Formats: sequence, C-alpha cells, structure tokens
Amino acid sequence: MSKFDYLNRALSVAVQLDNTQEKGDVQNLIGLAYRVLGKWDEALRNDEESLAIRRQIGDKRGIASSLVEMARVEEQTGKRDAALKNYQEALRLRRETGDKSGTGDVLISLGNFYHTSGKYDEALKLYKETLQIQRELGTPLGEANALTNVGSIYYDKGQYEDALTYLQQDLQIREKLKTPAPIGETEQNIADIYSMMGQFDQAINHFLRALEIARGTEDKEDLAIYSYNLGTVFEYQGRYGAALEAKQDAVKTLRQIKERGYWLAVILSSYGNELSQVGRFDEAQKTLDEALNAAREVQNSSMIAQTLNFQGDRFFYLGDYKAARTLFEQASQAASQTEDRSLRLISQTNLARVDMQEGRSRQAVGALRELVRESGTVGSRYSSLQCSLYLGEALLKDKNFSLAQHQLEDVLRSSEKVGARMLLAKSHYFLATTLRLMNQQAEASPHYEQARRILEEIRKEAGSDTLLKRSDVSPILAQSAN
Repeated sequence: MSKFDYLNRALSVAVQLDNTQEKGDVQNLIGLAYRVLGKWDEALRNDEESLAIRRQIGDKRGIASSLVEMARVEEQTGKRDAALKNYQEALRLRRETGDKSGTGDVLISLGNFYHTSGKYDEALKLYKETLQIQRELGTPLGEANALTNVGSIYYDKGQYEDALTYLQQDLQIREKLKTPAPIGETEQNIADIYSMMGQFDQAINHFLRALEIARGTEDKEDLAIYSYNLGTVFEYQGRYGAALEAKQDAVKTLRQIKERGYWLAVILSSYGNELSQVGRFDEAQKTLDEALNAAREVQNSSMIAQTLNFQGDRFFYLGDYKAARTLFEQASQAASQTEDRSLRLISQTNLARVDMQEGRSRQAVGALRELVRESGTVGSRYSSLQCSLYLGEALLKDKNFSLAQHQLEDVLRSSEKVGARMLLAKSHYFLATTLRLMNQQAEASPHYEQARRILEEIRKEAGSDTLLKRSDVSPILAQSAN
C-alpha cells in the first residue's frame, strides 16, 4: 500500500466522522506528498483546500502551515510574488501564536526565498533571527543549520572571513553531535572558503578530512564532489598532475554510481579542462563534448556557460583564437541568463584575452580595468589574480610599460604569496619582457630565469611535455631559454 493509499483512507475517515480539523491536516500532508513528487498542480490544489478548511475553523497554526506549503509550490513554479505573500502571512501568524519553533521554520523558508532571489541582506537578517531562536530553544542541530545558512550568505556576498567565522562555529557543534556526513559537508564548505581566499594549504587540509569522512560513510557522490574540489585547488597551485588524478578519480566514482545529472556535468567539464591544461587536447575535446551534452540535458545555463568557456580555453591553448572567440561569445551569452556574477566575469575576461591576441590590446585594457575592479568583490582570489595578470599583459602589449611594470610586480608578489605557480611563472615572464623593452636587460634576465625554472617544476609534476606546447606557455619557455 502506497503512502497515498494511507492518506486517502485517512481523509475518507475524517470526512465520515465530520472531523474538520483532521480533514485539513490530512489534505496538508497530501499536498506535501505531491510536492515531494513534483506534482505541483495536485500539491497546490490540496494545499488550497487545506487552507480553506483551516481558515474556516480559525486554526492559526494550521493556516500558517498550509501557507508555507503553498508558498513552496509557488516558488518552484515561478509564482514568486504569490509565494512571498504567503510566506509573509505565515510568518505573521507564527509570531502571533508565539510559536518559536514554527517561526524559525518560516524564517528559514523565507530566508531561502530571498537568498535565491539574490537579496542577500534580507536573507541574512532572517537567518540571523533564526539562529537566535534556535539558541533560545536549545536545539544544537537547528543552531548548526542556521549557522550554515548565515555562512552561505556571507560566502555569496564575498565576505569570506565572516563566512569562515560562522562555519567554524557550525563545525564545532557538528563535532559534538558526532554526525559524520554533516561534518564532512561543513569541512568541505570551510575548505571552499579557504580556496576562495587563496589559502590553498588550509583548503587542502579540510578537503582531505572531508574525503576521509566520505570514504568512511561510503557516500560515493560526496566522495566525487570532494575529490573534484580538491583537484581544483591543486590546479590553482599549478600542480596539474595531482589535479588531473583527483578529477579523474571523481569521474570514475560518478561512473560507478551511474550519475547522469548535474554533478556529472560539473565534474566532466572540470576534468576536460584539466586535460586541456596538460595539453591532452583530443581527450579534452571528447570529455568536454560529453560534459556539454550533460549540461544541456539538465538545462543548467551556468554549467553550459562554464563548459563553453573550457572549450574556448582548449582552442586558445591550441592558438586557434578565432574558434576560441566563438565559444567564449556563446559562453558569455549563456552566462548572461544566470545570476552568477563570477561566471559572467570569467566569460568577459576570456573575450578580453582573445582581443589581446588579435591585436586589440587597447580595447582589452579598458575592459580588463573594469573586470579587475569587479573581480575584487566577486569570485575567488585566484580568479582575481588571473584577471589582474591579464591586465598587466594587456598594458604590456599596449606599450604602456610603466603601468605594466607596476601591475605585474603586484601580481607577482600576490601569486608568490598564495602559491599559484602558473600565475607566478607568467608574472615573471611578462615582467621580464616589460623590463627588456624598457632597456633594462640586466633586471629582466633573472625574471626570465625564474619563469623557466617554475615551468620546469610544473612540467615535472604534471609528467607532461605537451603542457609546454600551450600557446600561452610555449613563448615563455622559448624567450626564457635565450
């Protein structure tokens, strides 16, 4: 017997006994069951009937429950104005009845609504109120979940130090509760913040613990996600061999569990990009084509844009800038349909990179100056440094040597501090070229030598000579060898 059989039988009994309260409660449960199954029309119809009954008998708590269920369905079906109205009425009723636990639940739902709407300050206010309620109620799990929500808002606002403060408190509570899977998830979130901040060693430590927990719980999907994220940090460090291995492991794990959804698109896309990074271009194309098909199957514009950017990178590394531009333009169009500012910034930065290679350095300088300003508040420290490096390169190509020198010296210091070896090698190379063109050959030579040395370290770790054939890498090696 299915759950609907039990619920329909309970509804029949309530009708026979003329138990109005019970009828409203059962219809609310039926609506919830339909919502879980994604049957929105049936869910909303039962929620509305439940609401009508509860209004008739003046059941304020019940009315609030029905309103929240309706709002959740309306939110899923794009009726956001109606959802907001119902969330707000539900919150008012919960406050009127003095139901702290119920108030906390509605605050979370309404906070999630504002969060997905990009209204971070409104969401943050509600999440913090939820946190206070959970502390007053003495519910550690509720407090931990509220801390996660607050941390996620600060993360999306780019306030990483604040996000870290709340997530570290979250981790302390989950350690006391001894719940392995949530501990692993929180470790992964903390690792992600350290990665965004450019503190890669700290990020790796937390990712490794998350991986250890996922192995212990035998959660294959988490294992794949954590391995993929660890690989991304290795990539930032210029450790392409380790990055490739971590992402390959992630793909293998998803294949084992026959994953066909969002995470397959994400991880295949990233793995394909890693293959491009080490110069395995044929394998990269095959993997990225599969990733793009997966992204289109799940109709995820963000993943489509990311994969198109990676496909454009592949052509860029091959020196085919015309093909790269076409894909970067498609990526920019797909990114414009999302609310992901960092993804839009990456797409625009990629187009500026092509402008430089096609002789439009003045145009690239103008675009990159604005993108550098924006990257200071959006995305990772690595992406910001990368954007700043491209600005230095554009200034060099535009023969603005003094500004280029200042820009590249800043990027060099920052890349060395965070341990981003590929950015460091490129910084040395472009700075050396700038100094040489300023007739400062003696000052240029050590930077060329440093660039060559770092590239040799990267090549050795990756175990790939083809990496050195990339269009953005081979000139560095050629010039540095002279």
